[in-house]
Amino acid sequence: MSAGGSQRGAAGARRRGGGPSSRVHCARLGAVAWRRGTDAWRLGVALALVAAGLAIPAHAQDARATAEHDRADALIERGQLFAAESVYYGAVKGRPRDPWARLNLARHVMARGAARVASALYEEARFFGADPRLFVGELAFAYERAGQWRALVTMPGSTLPRGEVRRAEWMQAHAAAARGADSTSVAWVPARDDTVAVAAIGATIGADTATLFADPLVRGVVVDTAWLRRPAVRVFTDGGTAPRASATVAVIDSLAIGGLRLVNVPARVAPQPRARGIRVGLDWLGDRGATFDPGAGRIVLRRTPGDARTIPGARVPTVHTADGLCLVLDGLVPFAGARAITMLGARRWTVLGARGEIAVAR
Repeated sequence: MSAGGSQRGAAGARRRGGGPSSRVHCARLGAVAWRRGTDAWRLGVALALVAAGLAIPAHAQDARATAEHDRADALIERGQLFAAESVYYGAVKGRPRDPWARLNLARHVMARGAARVASALYEEARFFGADPRLFVGELAFAYERAGQWRALVTMPGSTLPRGEVRRAEWMQAHAAAARGADSTSVAWVPARDDTVAVAAIGATIGADTATLFADPLVRGVVVDTAWLRRPAVRVFTDGGTAPRASATVAVIDSLAIGGLRLVNVPARVAPQPRARGIRVGLDWLGDRGATFDPGAGRIVLRRTPGDARTIPGARVPTVHTADGLCLVLDGLVPFAGARAITMLGARRWTVLGARGEIAVAR
């Protein structure tokens, strides 16, 4: 899975950084001192080491966590999700102060869609000594998906672009909200001439009509650069003389889908194959408890996503991988390329994003 790739690369870089014998000796001495120290002492050491651009001596733990990640990854590829989760949770239980085991768990939990839980695990990994530069972007996105804007603004040692910080500051004072009916039903059609998106949904942004492409490779909302010129899309650049077109983050003032109106919707900006294209992740639709009814060609969105948890149906776990959102069955079945859609057939299915599953009507 892609989440672990950067960790494996980082681990390799650390192993190449010096002589193994001296590093193992230092790691053993450091581990003894770390176990005997108080929480306040450990925090002081962690902050000092991070400020110096170093990591707490944990090379043996790092190697073990890398092996655990590879083992869990192989289990997930075979569809053995719960066995993989036993590896991740067992590692944290067995070594509660190992930052790398906790970082592995944070990435897995984020892949399952639980952004708020993941952000807490990332913070704990940082507290126990993981170099925050390895995952600053991942933690920022977890904060974004969880709506934890204050935490994003005050993130220690942040190297985020100024535009992202300015947007987070603005979102602190202008919370996202859903208004209108408790639920709304709108038409959706297969995304023609699109090999990735699973559906096309009509919407309105400000005074402009738009089409939302439900894209399993995307997380959150991504708008085409053409939308930067529209008044309903608020742009955040890095400041100074940076041109509006340089923005990579934005906020949609008003996004209406049927009888549901979403205000202050955070979005990312990237060129799209279709002019004025807007991609929305299935995780974002899951925030609204989206129910797809292929037989009727309708999708139901809910103002309060918690309402969807009472919907009956067989639960099928999901996970985000390099192939986008996948069903976890005997193996991984990606939504991209319509494999999962074909398998689901005409049955209604509801995305329960934060729970890492879909509910399939029997």
